[in-house]
Amino acid sequence: MQETYAAGTDSNASCASMPSTNPKASTYGVKAAIKGRTRPGIDMGAISELYASGVGPKRIAHNLRREHEKSAPTKMRLHDSFNDGTGAYSFIKTGLGFEVLTAAGVLQRQLDACFTSEDVMKLHFRLKGEGCYALGTEDTVPMTGQFAGILLQPEGQPKFESRFEGHEECWITVFCSRDSLGTVFGNELGSLPVPVREFVEGRLQSTFGAQLALNTAMARSAMDIISADEANILAKAQTEARVVDLLCETLLNLNQLSDSDWNRPFAFSPRDRHCLEEAYHILHAELADPPNLKELARRVGVNPNKLNFGLKMLYGGTGGELLNRFRMEEARRLLEEEGENVTQVAYACGFNFPGNFTAAFRRHFGVLPKDVRKRGR
Repeated sequence: MQETYAAGTDSNASCASMPSTNPKASTYGVKAAIKGRTRPGIDMGAISELYASGVGPKRIAHNLRREHEKSAPTKMRLHDSFNDGTGAYSFIKTGLGFEVLTAAGVLQRQLDACFTSEDVMKLHFRLKGEGCYALGTEDTVPMTGQFAGILLQPEGQPKFESRFEGHEECWITVFCSRDSLGTVFGNELGSLPVPVREFVEGRLQSTFGAQLALNTAMARSAMDIISADEANILAKAQTEARVVDLLCETLLNLNQLSDSDWNRPFAFSPRDRHCLEEAYHILHAELADPPNLKELARRVGVNPNKLNFGLKMLYGGTGGELLNRFRMEEARRLLEEEGENVTQVAYACGFNFPGNFTAAFRRHFGVLPKDVRKRGR
């Protein structure tokens, strides 16, 4: 598996006399160099100088890796084919300091890897793909379908991840350092979700994560980044903007969660996810005569509270909210593409009274259904 790239953080220490660089410089290696043991690719004298000036081994190792990044040519690593599959896989570094991995391809074999977390906030947006992951010693969690997620881990914590063969995958991961977040938000941190604010302020002590529905805005921004032409300066500028769009969209959605909702998505077992997916498809298929929450929970085999919570976490809405969303989307389709009149559409979408349908449609889209029908003709 291609190793996930994690950004280091800027140092207050000067890097003007930084020793020759090593892309895998570790704190252990720096300590060994300080004690006089030769390490390949590292200028021992310069390390000793920095250490004597009060720079700690961990910061020296960070700076070594950072200088290596700066000395490497700036490029997108795009491949029409690679050893483990076919498609386009790329690494992007933005002007604001965000680092982005993108994937759009098909794996020819399962890829397994274990990463050690660095001091970054990770945002993941998955449009397609099958896999699973585990944090530390926690149970394995499947990754399936479309979703967005955020992960904040203390530095050094392990993460296991698998990506399954034979599945088309399309996703991006954004790595946000404290400095890149500081560039965007400055000192105005009051509106950020509490765990994110703790990370920016350097006070994060525990793992925090949440999974969200991948909404239309997120999906559009992710696809714009994946399909961007790196050779085009305007496309590069658009990529920068889309990364900030994804960051802000995620944080706005996280602000709608209660504190108790954080980390809860990691508790969903494979069976729970299967039940939630089944409930989602039932609501989508039975718009005219949908089951109530209790009946839906009985049919899929989970309790009503867990069903509502799970649907909100995985798909962005409770059972009632999703049903209304599906009804409105189908209503617009029938008006625009089929040209049916408002009364027919109201009954087809499960409304007993056309007046109630008209009011719901206007609340959802901001226009009357009859006006949408006129535009579609």
